[in-house]
Formats: sequence, structure tokens, C-alpha cells
Amino acid sequence: MGWAVRFHHLDQPSEVVFDEVHFGGFAGQYINGTYYFDVHPPLAKILIALSGQVFGYKGDFDFGTIGK
Repeated sequence: MGWAVRFHHLDQPSEVVFDEVHFGGFAGQYINGTYYFDVHPPLAKILIALSGQVFGYKGDFDFGTIGK
């Protein structure tokens, strides 16, 4: 029953939202091996990058603007 609640409308919204700009961009930089500076600890971003690699994300999506 819990999966139905968590995955219901998972595809909405269909555009990039606030946290995806930051975390998606950092994950793409980890995957591509690009240097960047961040003041926060990296564990969450490393885990997001790892899950992206597992599911085939190549780090090529531009998370530059909200609503794209």
C-alpha cells in the first residue's frame, strides 16, 4: 500500500523544480568528474549520483533553470 502512495503521480511536475536544480546538477558533475565547490557535506549528492549511474544517467541533462 505504501508504494502506491509514494509512486502515485511520480512524473509530476514535468519540469525541473527547486532542489533538482542543485542536487541534479551536483550529481551530473560527480558523474562527469567535473570539479566544483560546495560548502555542504557531499554524502547525499554522492548517493544521488550513484543511483543515477545505476539507472543509466550520463550526467548530460542541464539542470540550470527551474521550470525547464
